[in-house]
Amino acid sequence: MVDDTARCSPGRFYSEVNSVAIYDLKCNSCGKEFEKFVTGFLGEDDKECPECKSRDVRQVYNSSFGIGGGSCGSGGSGGGFSFG
Repeated sequence: MVDDTARCSPGRFYSEVNSVAIYDLKCNSCGKEFEKFVTGFLGEDDKECPECKSRDVRQVYNSSFGIGGGSCGSGGSGGGFSFG
């Protein structure tokens, strides 16, 4: 069995994959829900509604999240990372 603890640490995973984060956002002005794709963390400049251009935007947290294809926590089923 392979020890995945070093490979699955958050910093190392990020540097190896150079991932793009997907944020679910909702505009408090017009109610538009939209996704924002960002390399790294969501910054204040990223929080702008594509519909009305308002910066009164909040992040929406979903009850479930998953990334398929990884081996960390997948239990061999191909599920990848999952939180919920």
